[in-house]
Amino acid sequence: MLQVNNLNKKYQKQQVLNNLSFSIESNGIYSIVGTNGVGKTTLFKTILGYAKYDSGDININTERLGFVPDTPSLYEYLSGEEYLMFVSSILGVSKEQRLDIVRDKLKLFNLYNSKDKLLTTYSNGMKQKIAIASAIIDNPDILFLDEPLTGVDLISTDSIKSYLKDYAELNTVIFTTHILELAYSLSKKIFILHKGNIREQLSTNEFSLDEIENIIKGIYIND
Repeated sequence: MLQVNNLNKKYQKQQVLNNLSFSIESNGIYSIVGTNGVGKTTLFKTILGYAKYDSGDININTERLGFVPDTPSLYEYLSGEEYLMFVSSILGVSKEQRLDIVRDKLKLFNLYNSKDKLLTTYSNGMKQKIAIASAIIDNPDILFLDEPLTGVDLISTDSIKSYLKDYAELNTVIFTTHILELAYSLSKKIFILHKGNIREQLSTNEFSLDEIENIIKGIYIND
């Protein structure tokens, strides 16, 4: 499904991605965990083609990709419904299906009652829901989310987590975070990113949260 081999990327003289490799072969939720500035956003941008890389290979067996950046850019002078209608038109959703799909997404994220309000009036949690809804309008096979729950209120966090679990039953979700507890609560596998390289790939079925914390501490201590 997704395979990254020996990926290298420099910004000026800084090695951001350093011979990085990992693969994902089945549906489910996967997380890439690392401290701020470790290269998580750069990794996503290179995979999605928004940034060039110096060497390595990226292989994805689908063109149906969705992406929510860490700070989504929304047209806040539009209402929630207007914005999703705009996105659906760009994605080529037929006019006949557009309104039904948009309203289904609004209901899914408990935003239907706010569909006519301008996005500028939405809370951070509501804006993040709209951003995710826009990314899954056309039901992508792989959904990439960069720090999706940063600054999101508790109620919205629970709602988004519940949705991602449902979505990942038939699709793949990959998200970045600096919060290990969040990664552990959602992911079937956690990739530990440190100094531009995937240092560990840990199944949450095989390792406890405490064990993973100790593994990460060992990585930092040894470096």
